[in-house]
Amino acid sequence: MSHVDDDVIKGSLKQGISNILKMFDIKFMNTENMTASIDDYLESKARDNIKAKLNENGGRFVLIIDDIERLSDGISLKEFLGFIRNVLLDSFNCKVIIVGNKEAIVRESKDEVDDYWEKVISRKLKFPSNLKVGEEIIKKDLGESYFKDSEIQELIAFIHDLSLSNSKSNVLNLRTLNLVITDFKHICNKLEKYDVKTNMRMSMFTSLFILHNIYRNNEVTEEDFENLRVPDIYSFTSPKENESKSINQLIYEKYFEENKTANKYVLFSNELKNYIQKGVIEVSKYNRHLVIKFKGINVNVDNSINILGEFYLYDESEIGNAKEKAIHNIEENEGPFYYRLNMFMKLNILKEKDILHIKDYDLTELEDKLLKSYVSQNSNAMEGEDLIELNNFDVSWSNKLEKVKQDLSKKLKDKQKESMISNGIYKQYIRDILNEDRKRISELEMQYKEIGNVDVFTIFDKYISDIERELLGSNAKIIYLNRYIYHNGEHYTDKNYYKPLKLLLMFDVIKV
Repeated sequence: MSHVDDDVIKGSLKQGISNILKMFDIKFMNTENMTASIDDYLESKARDNIKAKLNENGGRFVLIIDDIERLSDGISLKEFLGFIRNVLLDSFNCKVIIVGNKEAIVRESKDEVDDYWEKVISRKLKFPSNLKVGEEIIKKDLGESYFKDSEIQELIAFIHDLSLSNSKSNVLNLRTLNLVITDFKHICNKLEKYDVKTNMRMSMFTSLFILHNIYRNNEVTEEDFENLRVPDIYSFTSPKENESKSINQLIYEKYFEENKTANKYVLFSNELKNYIQKGVIEVSKYNRHLVIKFKGINVNVDNSINILGEFYLYDESEIGNAKEKAIHNIEENEGPFYYRLNMFMKLNILKEKDILHIKDYDLTELEDKLLKSYVSQNSNAMEGEDLIELNNFDVSWSNKLEKVKQDLSKKLKDKQKESMISNGIYKQYIRDILNEDRKRISELEMQYKEIGNVDVFTIFDKYISDIERELLGSNAKIIYLNRYIYHNGEHYTDKNYYKPLKLLLMFDVIKV
């Protein structure tokens, strides 16, 4: 604008410049007639001034435009190339270098490439793709010392399969690859004292590669990353219409769906994720996870439960394997929550009977991990109530275990309450009351006994800000609420009875 004379900045020019600037808010960019806009609204004197500024002192202004294969779907390649030709090259006499993956561009815009590419591009330089460079890095850095030639080829195929997946943004990032190799070597050095087989090293590299990509690309939240498990096709259900895909489905489709190597080796160990997030790793635990995955501790789920519960029928080796399996499943959140809770209680019993010398700190740490993975229970169903109350465990023979049971049950109830709040159960309950949706009210009361035990005024008070707008919009909502209170009045004192009315008056909700 500083190169446009003041007497020209008026009327259509001012509006034209405004339109041009709006175009560069890429999110909403409409490129129709974009190349014409600048020449239409800038007089020749202004263009000459701009060109002189860009090419002062006999030099040339060079623009480098990278990643053009990521051009928004809303931007025509023809219009983009026309802008470069007509405005940057011809009007402003700049030099332009564009960088991108031509194969990807051809896949997206073949006709426009055929018709316009040679008219704009005067010289082409071909560089090796990141995949080619990545292959050489893997061969150079991991060959001989860590993997045989056949294994190197398997890793290269693994990376190719990921980089050519259905996401065009899923191209190999060499910085990430170098980070994976550095971390892989570091962990290998720490595991030197253990007998680390080739399949374990394959697991380390492939797991690091996928986890680093997920973490660096911010594909999940920090909390979801901590809870991430290797997905399979049975770990999610296809979303209904207008629903988004789950994290499990997205991770599965991007990294596992057609990648045999990933499915064969990858293990999302908590120790490995902790290393990526915090830079520290407990190598003994990580080694144990690898051993369980690859050295054939193949105690099946039900048999492990039986062995831990009826330990007196089995030899020490079988009990030891079952114990290792239980610890692994709890640490890695493998299997349903009730199964892991069952194993945890059986480990407490083994500890109380002084079998296998399970240490206090092991079970304390395991309890934290178990509770962290808690999922909401249908607490009005017998199985849900039994789980939260731990009714299936008779430990009356030990005061110490009774205390453990009581404390854990209290923590489970707290977790149930937290999960109901985070899942919006109470909020939904209030909304159903306001909508007089008797069916949904009844369903929630049948699912969760906690709803029947809570003071409805307390949760109404808590979520008043969420429902205030609905109340302001309809006196019918207030009537429904009043009706609900009337029919459930025997649960509340006279003092409580008028609390909602006071709240409504306080927020100026009731229309007089």
